[in-house]
Order: sequence, then structure tokens, then C-alpha cells
Amino acid sequence: MVDRVKLVMLGDQGSGKTSLVYRYAYDQFYNDYQGTIGIDFLSVNHTAGGRTHKVQIWDTAGQERFRSLVPSYVRDSRIALVVFDVCSEKSFDNVQWWLDMIMRERNRDNIIVGVVGNKIDKEDSRMISTTDARTLARNNNVFYVETSARTGHKVKGLFTDAIQRYLREAAAPFNGAIDETTFTNVTLSVDTEDASGSRNSACCSIL
Repeated sequence: MVDRVKLVMLGDQGSGKTSLVYRYAYDQFYNDYQGTIGIDFLSVNHTAGGRTHKVQIWDTAGQERFRSLVPSYVRDSRIALVVFDVCSEKSFDNVQWWLDMIMRERNRDNIIVGVVGNKIDKEDSRMISTTDARTLARNNNVFYVETSARTGHKVKGLFTDAIQRYLREAAAPFNGAIDETTFTNVTLSVDTEDASGSRNSACCSIL
């Protein structure tokens, strides 16, 4: 029997949500990305402890015109990752809005929530400090990880840790450590899904 785990990617447009998904699933990064339209979908098989878990990753569009679609995908998710661009004050300022939305749609005890500061490879353009981001995460009782989809820094660790947290039912508090030596086996399933629910064989649009 294959267990299913639903993971939703949230955050403003341009924060790098799809970049992180593609780095995790394909170990690839593309420079010429297009914004996600509506909702994209792919599934990844996560093997741990001799069991296979099908992780359904729902990649949501960050534009305000699509925000009315997002709550329905949050309601039955087991994991929510809120991504912001460390070079964008606006995307960081909106993290609290995304976290509040999760709280409205889900009981915090029934979902693993993480805040992700992406694009740390752009150190010269950085506007959000690690301290400020960790404080926001701590105040909301969620974990915080900094990543770079471009270089792959901590991307596998981010997803693996979040999935393992769910599988452990969030029994232990997050201590900020990511063990990148204990990745599970990852294989990619077939297709994507748009906001209307129709499936197609094309790759996800990149954000």
C-alpha cells in the first residue's frame, strides 16, 4: 500500500517555488522561467523505513488574482511551505499573510508548516536577514530554512525534513538543523495538473 502525502507550495510570485520543486524532483535549474498559472502538480515517491509514500506537490501561483484558488488546496494538505525571496522585502512582508491563511484553513496541529528563504546565492542583493526571518518563523511556531534553487543549497534537505516531520507527526520541535546526508530515494511520477483539475503531460510552469 502506498501512502499519499499532500504538500502545498505557497508564497508570492517570483519567490522561486517552482524552482525549488524542480531542483528537488529533477535536480535541475532553468534561467528562463515562466510564472505558474493557477495550480501545477507533480508527485514524487518518497521511500523511508521500507515504505513508499507518494508525495503530491501542489505548486500554487503567487499572483493576487489566483489567491482565491489557494485555500481549497491548503485545507487537505499535510505540509505547507511558504517561500519568500531574501532579496525582496515585499515577498517577506507577505509571508505573514500566507501563514495567517494557513491558520484559517487548517488546524496548526494537523499540518507541518515551514518558511523558506530562497535565493540566498544572491548575497549582494540580499535585503532580509536570517535573524529577521527566524524571528518571524519562531513567532509563528514554524520552522525556517534558507535555500538556493540555483545552487541546490539545502533544497533536498528542506523537502526531506518536511516529509519526515509529517511522517513523525511533528512529535519533536524543530531545532534548525538539516541533515543532508540522509536523503531518501526520490523518483518522479508522471504529470501535472492545472487549476481546473485537467491533467496533461507537460512539465510544470516555472516560477
